[in-house]
Amino acid sequence: SYVGLLTDAEGKAAVLASSVCQGKVLTIKVLKPIATPTGTQLLLWALPLEGAPFLLGVLPEKSSAVIQMPGTSEQLLSQVPRLIATAEPLGSTSVKPTGATILSGHCVKLW
Repeated sequence: SYVGLLTDAEGKAAVLASSVCQGKVLTIKVLKPIATPTGTQLLLWALPLEGAPFLLGVLPEKSSAVIQMPGTSEQLLSQVPRLIATAEPLGSTSVKPTGATILSGHCVKLW
């Protein structure tokens, strides 16, 4: 499986993201409430070793969520060492992160 642990600016764990190897679902667990600037939403981005960052989905402010991915986690995350969450305008259709990075962390393959 793949696991990402995103931390806030103080280094405190804030979000856990996980997916099984051939799964097309990314499970998000919010470990602590995440404050977002008014009029924004948190978008989760994968930062691959090569190429441009790509969007994984919208993070919930609290609790948990499931993000449907366009491919398996092996296809999408095998070359992704880092994840970030940025504050983007509500309804943003940006294809790259443009807002402030609120959370960041490693993405690791476990097996």
